[in-house]
Amino acid sequence: SVIYTADDGVAPYVVQAYLPFSAKLIRDEIADTDTGIVDIRIRSVDARILNSRKIMVRVSYAVRMTVYTPHTITTWETQTDDAVQLLHSTVQGVFPIAAAEKQTTFTETIELPAMGSTMKRILKSQLDLQWNEKKVSDDKAIVKGNVLLHLVYELENGQLESFDVQIPISQYLEFTEDITDGVVRLTGAIRDYQIDSEEENSYLVTIGLCVQAVIWKQMEIPMIEDGYCIGNVFDAEYETYQIRQRLDHPSQTINAEGKLQGKVQKMIDCSAWIDFPVCKRGRDEITTEAAVTMHAFYYDDAGMLRGETVKTSRSGNFVLSEEAICYADADPAGGCFLSGAGENCRISCGVGLSLRCFAEKTLQSMKSASVGETLVKKAERPSLLVRRTASREPLWNIAKQSGSTVCMIRTVNNLETDTAEENVLLLIPTV
Repeated sequence: SVIYTADDGVAPYVVQAYLPFSAKLIRDEIADTDTGIVDIRIRSVDARILNSRKIMVRVSYAVRMTVYTPHTITTWETQTDDAVQLLHSTVQGVFPIAAAEKQTTFTETIELPAMGSTMKRILKSQLDLQWNEKKVSDDKAIVKGNVLLHLVYELENGQLESFDVQIPISQYLEFTEDITDGVVRLTGAIRDYQIDSEEENSYLVTIGLCVQAVIWKQMEIPMIEDGYCIGNVFDAEYETYQIRQRLDHPSQTINAEGKLQGKVQKMIDCSAWIDFPVCKRGRDEITTEAAVTMHAFYYDDAGMLRGETVKTSRSGNFVLSEEAICYADADPAGGCFLSGAGENCRISCGVGLSLRCFAEKTLQSMKSASVGETLVKKAERPSLLVRRTASREPLWNIAKQSGSTVCMIRTVNNLETDTAEENVLLLIPTV
């Protein structure tokens, strides 16, 4: 909605325009089984009168997509004898395990305040989503919050007023697996909106909502890192996986503000757009900075309608996790408001800055193997070896090189761990 005035600066006019857009995001090797979570952000809006019949509206927007690729890690299972030795391990961390999407429509009746005059028309509607509660239970994610509805309207007496109301949301998303103890990452968007008059000062609001959720959960991933067969050729096939596990999620709330040039007698409307933040990595910290565009629409001290745009930016510093990959987010926190009066009026809005930090790992696991021909006959191998360690070394490496097992080396040498210290004389029994 574009609200403007004629030369007299008193009577408001409104033009509503629907601006379709499309965005193409390119990423290598997106498979049909991948899941995409999309964030769309209006970065800034402005309008300019070109002539008596034309108004140019410019909307800057950004689109960001996070793609989740499922991995199935296959580990080799064998029923062979004790000659085959396998190095089992587990990778612990918080990983994405499931995603779901839900589209829904709901209605709510709102009451406008009595102003001594009935409403003539709505000039502007703005809707924002606010999530207050996210929890999981069995195979469901339950989310609660509010749709923040902001209305600017004209009364029959020609005055402009604004009204804010919180419309509660309570939804659940179903998953195909148990997500108990998981953590929800949530995104949502308003698909459509309609407001209809029911009776005096009473209106029916219809809202179409799209909600996407990804569940992150603490997991242990079983792996087979290595293997060998004592006295025989051992051919193994390995598969490599690139994974990301969730680290910390720090956040902070700061205030963005700017001074208005005019003398404000009565504020009608103020709104803010917050851009996706830019990250600047330092040695041991990361700085995030987000551009903020704020609009104010008010009556000045002469009773004239005026509009102003204030542009600023806000930044925050976070301690950087070692070798972390970080993505920054910036969201409204607490709405837009005015402070002061007259020629000292300032427009402000809360900005929530946060980081999503991940550790990237390359895993390799044995998915199949076979035992081949004999390398050395048992009768030709010594039954006991003596070795002095040159440095701290895993018993697995010693056992594999010597044709023994970790268990036998630990037992004979009374070791409490699977690592031999430097300059230690070891007795190594062979099988």
